[in-house]
Amino acid sequence: MTPPQDPPRHRYAAFISYRHREPDRAVARWLVDALEGFETPDRLVREGYPRRLGTVFRDDDELKAEAELSPAIRRALYDSRHLIVVCSPNTPMSTWVRAEIRLFQHWGRGDRVIPVLIEGSPAVSFPPELIRTEVVGDGPDAEFRTVEPRGPDLNPRQGETEAEQKQRALITIAATVLGCAYSDLLNRVEERLRKLTSVAHYRDIVRRWGAPEGVGEIGEDIARRREVSYRVERRGGQVVRVNRINGRGFPQPEENGVCQWDVAWREPIPGDARPLRVD
Repeated sequence: MTPPQDPPRHRYAAFISYRHREPDRAVARWLVDALEGFETPDRLVREGYPRRLGTVFRDDDELKAEAELSPAIRRALYDSRHLIVVCSPNTPMSTWVRAEIRLFQHWGRGDRVIPVLIEGSPAVSFPPELIRTEVVGDGPDAEFRTVEPRGPDLNPRQGETEAEQKQRALITIAATVLGCAYSDLLNRVEERLRKLTSVAHYRDIVRRWGAPEGVGEIGEDIARRREVSYRVERRGGQVVRVNRINGRGFPQPEENGVCQWDVAWREPIPGDARPLRVD
């Protein structure tokens, strides 16, 4: 796939529009860090895609002293290739978010608006500007159909950790910004993660800063003969998941019913990496 060519005038890869209250603000901050820190997999870079997505604009960071929709905000919005809208039940009440969407659409970039649903349903959380109605069919059988833009959904999903949700959302947005297929980017990212991932088995675990760590490494053949062992998955040298399993590899819950721990890490501090959260 050939990367799309974009006009050179755009200073920002994306402009993040959000209502300045929690949790919208926290998600907007995460989006800036995640998108600016995203590194395109080598295989896609060799095909001509950029290594980095580029700079992301969030007005709290860029123009703290400016009023909303000031000339500076309008310029930043105009200089952005994409508009990312953080959507929660708060969003439709924001005059400024809706104005930013209307301006972006006015400039003919309505197809470059990416909604990020963080709470509620699209019917509740999408501003009216993001929803349009089209007529499908001919004659008396014609019907009205509501069309909503596609974007990631960060609402909690059963069986999915917050880290997994954010990874899925990040890949969805990155694929749109890069102009490549989601499946292509997902496959390349997973390929890269597999290369960074290692698995080992242990007799027991201890906790360091609240995160589980294996003790007494054993081979997989020995683990198969034990009633209980711990399968520890590391990525980049850090524990990201621990499973308590039986000899057949099936979950073996503790008395409290827990058999899996997922660890989300802060940016590592040399010699003192601490887990951000253990699920």
